[in-house]
Amino acid sequence: MSQNDYGKRLLPYGMIFPAMFFIIVFGLIPIIDSFATSLVQWNFINAKVFVGLGNYLDLLLSGDFLKVLANTCYFTVLNVPLTMLFALALAMLLNGPVLGKKFFRALFFSPWVIPTVNVAILWMYILEPDYGMLNWFLELLGLGGISWLASTRWALPAIVFISVWKGAGYFCLLYLAGLQNIPRELYEASAMDGANPWRQFLRVTLPMLSPTTLFVLIVSVIDSFSQFDLVAVMTGGGPANRTNLLVYYLYERAFVAFKAGSASAVAMIVLGILMIFTFAQFKLSDKWVHY
Repeated sequence: MSQNDYGKRLLPYGMIFPAMFFIIVFGLIPIIDSFATSLVQWNFINAKVFVGLGNYLDLLLSGDFLKVLANTCYFTVLNVPLTMLFALALAMLLNGPVLGKKFFRALFFSPWVIPTVNVAILWMYILEPDYGMLNWFLELLGLGGISWLASTRWALPAIVFISVWKGAGYFCLLYLAGLQNIPRELYEASAMDGANPWRQFLRVTLPMLSPTTLFVLIVSVIDSFSQFDLVAVMTGGGPANRTNLLVYYLYERAFVAFKAGSASAVAMIVLGILMIFTFAQFKLSDKWVHY
């Protein structure tokens, strides 16, 4: 083999090496390290003590962990479909003949680029029970004010609403790009077959948007299970652990209780749930995603 042929064979490996390096160093190695840590008891100071699956069993038998897991599932079940529906509605609106389309596109996208901590502080002022804008408006209507973030009934729905408000603009642009890539001939052909706008939406728009919907679904579920900033800034997991989600619970186990093994076990459980969900979606996508 000549030196030139040898170089050509190595070229593809050289081109993927930077990406593989970052994946291994910042992805695979931390996962392996977290899994190893989940098998020990460790408070960051004393020597590690091997406990096998003890940390996992303690979590699964813990009422606090099960409540946090239920909170996260509740948050995800509300956040994902609401974000997707709101994003699709905004995209459909922007895809039509709207005056100032570029302005509204930037307006809807702007919450996504605002740091989450800033968003949390902004909404804390809006939801403040004594002088917040929302309660002021409710009192104008003759309705009583609500302690939104101190109520076990309303705190988590408030977090969901803020998450939808922040994330919908980003997914709106993805849906808008998908809508603009749908061939106009499909709508013309369906109109000639007698399809009304609603039937066109069901039979043309949604199927053609299915690849975008798959991406949005997976990303929004991962984002929901990774939610931390809003909870950390706005509620600290309260009231009565009602807004405590998995990643914030992981933080508490690691840096409040100083139980690195338990925190790593939470991380592995979150990773396992997301891997199973993502794998299932890709397996089921053949039945509903049209490329």
